[in-house]
Amino acid sequence: MPSPEKINTREYWEKRYLEEDSPWEIGAPNVNLLESFIRLVKKTDRILIPGAGEGHEAAWLYERGYKNVFVSEWSDSAREKMLALYPDFPENQILTADYFSLSGPYDAILEQTFFCALTPDKRDAYLTHTRDLLTPDGLLYGVLFNRTFPEPGPPFGGSIDAYRNQFQQYFEIREINPWSGSIPPRKGTECIIEMKPRRNPNR
Repeated sequence: MPSPEKINTREYWEKRYLEEDSPWEIGAPNVNLLESFIRLVKKTDRILIPGAGEGHEAAWLYERGYKNVFVSEWSDSAREKMLALYPDFPENQILTADYFSLSGPYDAILEQTFFCALTPDKRDAYLTHTRDLLTPDGLLYGVLFNRTFPEPGPPFGGSIDAYRNQFQQYFEIREINPWSGSIPPRKGTECIIEMKPRRNPNR
């Protein structure tokens, strides 16, 4: 397994895309996830999709009137692929940057394959930064792996109980349950999350 220091770099993910070693890309929008997500957001909301890769979900939302959808993606190759696939998507809404350098606020963050790509030692930093990117009434929504992996990551898995214990320090958990809407290769291995930021009253 590459070291955490290597995995958490732009160069690592660019190399994966250049070598077309990106099995997380399903080649199309995750429609079941998106259809459940849009029941909770407004078309005027500022939406961020971290680690969006080829941007299928962002393009699906944009084409349906969610014009304030942004993606963050380290890989320049993934960004170029998204622009080739979806030339109508605004180039300035593709943020080729370290997620942890971004500033908000956003009304909603859609999580799909970003959290599991981070080494587990980065999870508290992810939770803190994600909370801080959101408006006080913002939404964190998406899917996480509800399984462990026998081989070294990424991806890195986890369990509902472990996520609940960690996330509740930063978020009010509205839902974290097994999900029946996964794409076929991930059936029975994902949980759906819906959360609101928990603010420190002393901040």
